[in-house]
Amino acid sequence: MKNFAIGLVAAAVWSLLSFAPLGGSAELQMNAGAGTFGRLGDIAANDNAKPGGVRAGRTLHISLVARWGLWYPDGPGTIGLPVEAFGEVGRPLQVPGPLIHVPLGTRVILSIHNALAHNLTVNAVTTSSTLARKVLLLPPGETRRTAFSLDRPGAF
Repeated sequence: MKNFAIGLVAAAVWSLLSFAPLGGSAELQMNAGAGTFGRLGDIAANDNAKPGGVRAGRTLHISLVARWGLWYPDGPGTIGLPVEAFGEVGRPLQVPGPLIHVPLGTRVILSIHNALAHNLTVNAVTTSSTLARKVLLLPPGETRRTAFSLDRPGAF
């Protein structure tokens, strides 16, 4: 069976504006994430080995959130950078974002919540064979849903 993979890459929405490197002294590490951005959770490295969402038959339900987190580009125990990233609701943020990996023909029901303080624009796959894109504009605190069926193999 052909598989369909969509990588929701958090890099598309990262903003490195107004960041302050964190880490170094014990005091800085203890307070990592506090301050301008509030207390931030760590962003997990995603090796794309486990698909996101919950599959029931030929339908995948996936709920994402965009919010600030601490990313450690040089690995754990190094300087953390506050960046915007995607994660599944109730789970840590991931870099790259959660992977949608499903068999051909699966219907995907996608929900995205914007927990950021600014508008979020997401280009989402919304139709099948033409793979037309729909722009989802999410004001702060809003959630949008879209659904689409995947009838063409590939990574998008």
